[in-house]
Amino acid sequence: MASQNDNGFKSFIASGALTAFTVVSVQADGTIKAAANNTRGNGVIQEDAADANYGSVKLWSAPGTHQVAISGSAVTAATTYGVITGGYMGVVTLNYFTSLETAADADGTVVEAVVN
Repeated sequence: MASQNDNGFKSFIASGALTAFTVVSVQADGTIKAAANNTRGNGVIQEDAADANYGSVKLWSAPGTHQVAISGSAVTAATTYGVITGGYMGVVTLNYFTSLETAADADGTVVEAVVN
């Protein structure tokens, strides 16, 4: 039987350790893993999750902005970015997010972003 989510947050079991505020993708078996390079993913995990543990994901359909971790390069407000390896936001070919903040390139720095 199908279900419906009205609040934009859903819990999933992690397939591998996940870091808070990285972009994740739902797999065929219903687990989540870090989104791959140049993909959109399904949302952002809200806390660290160990392998085989539950983590809460803010789905892209949720209202409001999203907190997303960056890695690999600095980000600038009003600039579009995509997902790089490990589910971090960074500079790639396919851009799905617009950063609302400017931040240095420290791995794991979290910025506010909107989904394009």
